[in-house]
Amino acid sequence: MYFENKLKKHQSDAKKTWQTIRRAIGKNNKKGLNIQSLSVNNLTYTDPLTIANMFNEFFKNVAKNVAESIHPTNSDFTTKPPQNTDFSFNFDSIPLTQTEVIEAIHQIKPKNTADIDGISSNFVKKIASPISFPLYIIFKNSFLTGRVPHQLKDAKIIPLFKS
Repeated sequence: MYFENKLKKHQSDAKKTWQTIRRAIGKNNKKGLNIQSLSVNNLTYTDPLTIANMFNEFFKNVAKNVAESIHPTNSDFTTKPPQNTDFSFNFDSIPLTQTEVIEAIHQIKPKNTADIDGISSNFVKKIASPISFPLYIIFKNSFLTGRVPHQLKDAKIIPLFKS
């Protein structure tokens, strides 16, 4: 009953859920992954900083490398498919309101850490009302056109050492 209540309490927090599960099965020991060496292109690295940088480079470039491996197509994707095509899902039929944008902003976890533009989620939550209409327009146009602004595709990658 104790663990069941804990799991219900933390059902929206994956980290606390897994902590509860580990406690329930008696696995409280946290063992950090201690990588002694890393082999890349027949070279072996043992310096922890070099290993961390190698992992960072790999994960930083993995999406770009996958994208580059996809062969281009001759289609321009600007024309709609024939009308007799049956699609079970269509983005331009998604109803979206400015109120939903505000509600979504308020569901963001409050953090003081800055994103790639130097803006924290705490700050975004404080200005939710004034920015909700411009965000609504951006999201609605993205749904209608099927295109996401390239500025929303950037990410800030920071390797963290966990022990």
